[in-house]
Amino acid sequence: MATAAVLTTTLKVGALVFDCDYRHPAVLARELASIDVLSEGRLEVGISAGWKKLDYDRSGIPMDAPKVRVDRMIEHTKILKALFSEEPVTFAGEHYRITDLPGSPRPYTPGGPPFIIGGGQPRVLRFAGAIADIVGVNASIHSGEIDA
Repeated sequence: MATAAVLTTTLKVGALVFDCDYRHPAVLARELASIDVLSEGRLEVGISAGWKKLDYDRSGIPMDAPKVRVDRMIEHTKILKALFSEEPVTFAGEHYRITDLPGSPRPYTPGGPPFIIGGGQPRVLRFAGAIADIVGVNASIHSGEIDA
C-alpha cells in the first residue's frame, strides 16, 4: 500500500480487510496513519473479524468462536477510530487495554481515513452500518473454509 501510495497521485489504496486478530490496534493505527500521510488522504481502511481457519492454523493463532472474534473486532475498530482523533486514548475492554496513548502520527485525513467493515452475520452488519463508511457484505462461512 505504501508503494502504491507513493508512486501514484490519484489511486485510492487499502487492503480489502485486515483481520483484527493479526495486529494490535495501537500498532495498526500507526501503520495506517503513516500510509494515509504518504497517500495524502487516499487510504481506505478495511476491518473484519476473520473467518478462514487455514490462516489461523498456519499462523499459530488460535481461532476463537465467532462471538469472541466479533467482540474483539468491535473493540479494535473503536480503538482505531479513537487513535485517529486528536486526544490521547484510554480504553478498557475485554480484549484490549490502552492508557493515555496519543495517536501518532496524525493521519492526513481529519478524523482518519474511511472504514470498510466486512461481514455476513446480522450483528457485524449492524455494527458496520452504524460505524463504517462502507459496508462489505460477505457470505457467512461457518466452516472456516471455502465450501458449498
